[in-house]
Amino acid sequence: AKNWQLGLYSDRTITLDATLNEKFVDFGYSKDVQLFGLSDYQKATSGLITVRLELSASFYYVSLNTQNGINNETAAYGDQVLVHSTVGESGPSELLATLSNIDDVYTEVFERKSLSNGEIESYFLIIEVLTKYNPDPLHKDYNEMQGDSYAWAWVSIQVQKIDSPTELPTSLPTMLPTSMPTHPVKSTLVMHITANDTVTTSSMSELSNSIFGTNGNGYLSERFDSCSYGRLSLVPATGDNIVNGVGNITIDLDVSGIDRNVVLDAAMKKTNEKYATLAGSFDYVLFCLPFGTHDGTNTAWESYADMNDYISVYNDRWCKDPITLVHAIGTNLGLAPSYENGMQNLDQTGLMGFSSEENEAHEESPQMCFNAAKNWQLGLYSDRTITLDATLNEKFVDFGYSKDVQLFGLSDYQKATSGLITVRLELSASFYYVSLNTQNGINNETAAYGDQVLVHSTVGESGPSELLATLSNIDDVYTEVFERKSLSNGEIESYFLIIEVLTKYNPDPLHKDYNEMQGDSYAWAWVSIQVQKIDSPTELPTSLPTMLPTSMPTHPVKSTLVMHI
Repeated sequence: AKNWQLGLYSDRTITLDATLNEKFVDFGYSKDVQLFGLSDYQKATSGLITVRLELSASFYYVSLNTQNGINNETAAYGDQVLVHSTVGESGPSELLATLSNIDDVYTEVFERKSLSNGEIESYFLIIEVLTKYNPDPLHKDYNEMQGDSYAWAWVSIQVQKIDSPTELPTSLPTMLPTSMPTHPVKSTLVMHITANDTVTTSSMSELSNSIFGTNGNGYLSERFDSCSYGRLSLVPATGDNIVNGVGNITIDLDVSGIDRNVVLDAAMKKTNEKYATLAGSFDYVLFCLPFGTHDGTNTAWESYADMNDYISVYNDRWCKDPITLVHAIGTNLGLAPSYENGMQNLDQTGLMGFSSEENEAHEESPQMCFNAAKNWQLGLYSDRTITLDATLNEKFVDFGYSKDVQLFGLSDYQKATSGLITVRLELSASFYYVSLNTQNGINNETAAYGDQVLVHSTVGESGPSELLATLSNIDDVYTEVFERKSLSNGEIESYFLIIEVLTKYNPDPLHKDYNEMQGDSYAWAWVSIQVQKIDSPTELPTSLPTMLPTSMPTHPVKSTLVMHI
């Protein structure tokens, strides 16, 4: 507060209200800031020393009280985030809060006269420490990897309009359901086929082992079980003439050179006769056609399946191919292909974009899962997923919003005590999904962009997904302009979508003591998601705007006389 009054460090100070549209202020705002200490003023290449908030008649000052250099002997609360206030610009200052740890929060209710209607309205002020960094002299190599030689803290500052001041939260609210919903077990039948002139190449036992892991690790059932933590399981069908999930039929047909649909019709007829009506008896039925059938042009086809159906069809050896099996059953589940740069099956961050051709050159059975859009569609990890628009006031949506989220990867679902796996945004007709593609555990062999923040989109809730952005470093930003119909006046208005990586952490196996100091045994990333209303879609920024003057103003030298008496 005193530094601001003296005009010190004004080139590293922002006042939040001064940068915002008046109507937007009435509905609330959010800003993520990186703070550093006084002693690092000449060293820090980015960040702020002070954030000042103008709230009604009071002023609030948020800073990081680093205990080093010119401030090495600060007498209290060293290396903590401090919140001060003054009544008026030059009144006495009050120390309101000292925030020492990540997730520490200061909250307060205040009243403010609305700029739009003149009424007195109530707001929450929420100041939360997102993450902190202090160079560790014991691990210089880790500091170099971090890239900073000075201490800093990322802080979220939010003002939220409320209906009643009695609603003050004790901490930032959670928007997570209590648990992931349970999915029913899926009974799965695999059909081995004998024709007049040939037979499915793999034996019944080989099919059972490849698909269900009867005598080993069956990729299809294992992937669905592992990637859903047991919420979506494909189990071998049981019944007369079914052995470990596999049945056998004989069709009176020479299949070589025959259309695959003709052979399928004959196989379904025999299967219905031998195993009762398929529809309703089994959740999924896989037909392994003998080699020699064609798809209308050639015999080199692999598989096919219909969306939201229970039947999938494979060309002989492809009935054992891991990725082909996952693609076909995923299609039965209603999952569309995954795109990157407009090309189908190019998004190799998830199983619905990883093709069998790439599989032959990569791994027989890659340990990877579905991307965030597919996980949401399947209802997986719904207890660690939020949809932003669904939680916001309609008028607030019209003016924009901001949310800071901590993301972690699929493999740490049972380990992480806080944070999210997916953030889903409903923007006009499109849906966006933000996730962290950690390369470990059940996703250890993700084929692309490991340990990066990913942005996917779909048109509609179940359309093909498109990989829009891969954000690998702190301060990496994805921006897009979109249009949306205003909920308050019905007009089409333009907005910026801004997704920025604030900070990341990945445990370093070489420095276990540092990991223990960090307190987390899993990787995470803090991400800022903002929607900002704009006047013209031509205003798209190339990066988040800076609000810093170019230099600290020069003060005149003060001549000072001391009198000895």
